[in-house]
Amino acid sequence: IEEYMAIETERLKLRQSYLPRFRQVLPEQKVLRYYQLENKIKAVVDYELAAGIPLAR
Repeated sequence: IEEYMAIETERLKLRQSYLPRFRQVLPEQKVLRYYQLENKIKAVVDYELAAGIPLAR
């Protein structure tokens, strides 16, 4: 569990680090749309990965 949480924390830090850069070159609506699309793509990938991994007993 700790490893998963550490990976998610690092992923969030990376996404946050790009936010100021995106805001400098893109309108706020496009930045918002980008993060929405990224979240949807991650959800699909997570779903497909979860489908192939059995639950712990």
